[in-house]
Amino acid sequence: MNKLNKKNGLVFLLAAGLVASSASLAVVSCKITEKDRDVNTITNAFTTNALYWNPTYTQNERDWQFLADLYASSLAVDEYGRTYGDIFESGYTELKENQTPSKYVGKDASDTDYFVWKYKIRSNANWYAADGNKLRAISPSDYKRTAFSVLNSNNQSSLAGLWTTFISGAEVVYESLGAILKNEEKNQSYFENIPANIRKEEFVFDKIVEKINNKEDVVYTIQNKDNVDEIKTIETKDLEYGFGLKLEEDGDRSVNFYLSKPASFFETVLTYNAFQPTAKEFEGKGAIKDKPTVNVYSGAYVPEGIIDQAKGFSFKKNENYHFSAKVSIKKVNWINIVQNSTTSKTREMFEANEIDGFSVSQNDEAGWRKYVGSDWTKPKDSRVNVYESTAASSWVINYNFYNGNIDNTVSPDEKELAEKGTKALLSKDVRQYIATTLNRSTFAEYYSKKYDSPASDGKVYSKNLNNIYTAKGTGYDSNGKDYVEIFAEYAANTSDGKTNGMSKEDFARGGEALLDKTYNGKNRKALVESINDYADKTGIKSATDQKIHLRVLLSPAWNNTLNKFFEPMVNNFNNVENNPIKIDIKKPVTTAAYDQEQEAANYDLGWSGWGPDYADPYTYLETYKLDGAMQNYFGGKNFKDSYESNQVFTQNETVKQAAIETAQAFNSYSSAIEANDKSNSTIENRYDEFIKAEYNLMYKDFLTTPFYDQASYRVMAVTRVERHSVPNVNYGNSSQRNLTLTKTSKVKKTEEYIIDDTKFAADKTKATSDPKALKEGNIFFAPSK
Repeated sequence: MNKLNKKNGLVFLLAAGLVASSASLAVVSCKITEKDRDVNTITNAFTTNALYWNPTYTQNERDWQFLADLYASSLAVDEYGRTYGDIFESGYTELKENQTPSKYVGKDASDTDYFVWKYKIRSNANWYAADGNKLRAISPSDYKRTAFSVLNSNNQSSLAGLWTTFISGAEVVYESLGAILKNEEKNQSYFENIPANIRKEEFVFDKIVEKINNKEDVVYTIQNKDNVDEIKTIETKDLEYGFGLKLEEDGDRSVNFYLSKPASFFETVLTYNAFQPTAKEFEGKGAIKDKPTVNVYSGAYVPEGIIDQAKGFSFKKNENYHFSAKVSIKKVNWINIVQNSTTSKTREMFEANEIDGFSVSQNDEAGWRKYVGSDWTKPKDSRVNVYESTAASSWVINYNFYNGNIDNTVSPDEKELAEKGTKALLSKDVRQYIATTLNRSTFAEYYSKKYDSPASDGKVYSKNLNNIYTAKGTGYDSNGKDYVEIFAEYAANTSDGKTNGMSKEDFARGGEALLDKTYNGKNRKALVESINDYADKTGIKSATDQKIHLRVLLSPAWNNTLNKFFEPMVNNFNNVENNPIKIDIKKPVTTAAYDQEQEAANYDLGWSGWGPDYADPYTYLETYKLDGAMQNYFGGKNFKDSYESNQVFTQNETVKQAAIETAQAFNSYSSAIEANDKSNSTIENRYDEFIKAEYNLMYKDFLTTPFYDQASYRVMAVTRVERHSVPNVNYGNSSQRNLTLTKTSKVKKTEEYIIDDTKFAADKTKATSDPKALKEGNIFFAPSK
């Protein structure tokens, strides 16, 4: 049995390739003529099934493509990027008489205390049955339910990291609640006099919170890994605010958050599902895998009939939702094309007059010739709307420091392969060799090849290459400069940057900061010598070909898409002269088998993506701590828990030393970003320290390797969806909702797109420069009743 928990991740945490490019999510409609499409119905083709249906369990993009419409969020973002109250009242952002609105919902513009954030639940925010009928009002206790569900480590919720990152005392609850519940017989004082109508989970949570608020130590007993009872003591005297969720059930029905650190961007966190309320019907239900079994909703839509992913399903407008007047799409249809998705599929459906729109795939040669032609800046078909995509999930190459087959019941040969692969990746030289020898553009051009052109060195690099983990648009300094741009300038001026003669453009998106470059004073020849020496001392080479073998998983569902680009990248790597490493591709027979192997981390190399939960670089950097949100993709926690005791790591002295150095590198990285995150420094100093840590993560210690941005370099859309009717932010859940989406009856043309873009740009300038602009008559910002 493997030791992995369920996959952790953000709204956008994605296992490699689990979600196709956003360009493949077709916008389709009923089979009616092109001249008369129903502007109140939209149908989305989905290429990946949802795994989980519990909104307080999952952060996966594949799940939230559906859940976002069914569940309201505490706060949300409008089409101009302004934050407003969804479940919460819009507070200080409201357009009230004799008041200048703030950019914050929970704060007046003059309030600079970023530790405390206070809100009130709307009087008409409710829970609804599947038919849209009101069940009851959303209450502050529903937020408490989220807290004890997420912070019970036994529930394995992927949302826990956001609570422990921000909420005062949440770390104490997370560390103790699950342990006490798991060791009930050893901690009877926490279970005395439980009322019949309260679950143990909530009762013990209340006991722990009471101790935190009273500044008492939380003391409990566990059984450690040696099966010996061990008393744990957590001090709480330094928690100024106690537990940071304060509720008022009666009166103003307030929900107040007290943070463990100042965070001026905290309201971007509240646009994400981690801080949504939880209905009582979800208690004890776990992940709710494959299909929903709890039919309670709070959002703009409710299911129409049974949700059957294999057959497809529909959502209908929730007429009782508090912002229903904003909702113009009355029906959302979901069509499953998981098994028959190709690069030309949606284009062919459009041409057959079956769908409302599509995005021209650069890998659909016939479609590209027909609609775009030789100059993508001037498409042949005037219906093609060309625009820059929003930075989507940022993808990295994962080095798995604990292959799942080390613990699984597998053949001796499989176990040996897993152990050798894990040992190999403990070598920084092995990781650096892979990072600087693998031509990432060979794969990344899947998203960019029609836009790529020779660089100054005459070589062609994919415009989708990333040379940083944090995505563009995640954070800006006080002068409006993007964190990603500041990183590129820093990296180019490091000693390695200067040694390689690189500029900031090499570290920008579309640059190549790794291939054939020298880092840590070692070029490729020096790395090969060092790797061979390590392999000889550790016995990790195959007796057959005297190479180190590392396995990567590919899904059979990608045979007509991603695999056509990934396999050549691997083959080119394997053919490099004097290469001591061979990457082996394993392709399970079915998609389900791939998902199972991926979830169990039965691989050495993988790739995965992350999208921001909130507008700050820490949303990315936290994930690569050993116990961070990406831990299951690189074996973080399993490595952390066992590298000092498991014989895989301790039997050979060279492997043992490599394991210690790897752990030290992770610990140094974690300490640096945690200390910086909790410091009350200027935004410039905050970014400077994060940048140093992120650079070391990827270019000094090579604990991960930046890969690509999943969003196509440019979008070539032919669709009736009004592009500016939906939020254009890469954090939270707002951009995944159909709440404000509108459609036209006909596909527009170039001159109309220009008019739309010009008007929207002017409106957005007004909205961002004048806090009162475009709020008159807008129910998002109407004064609360």
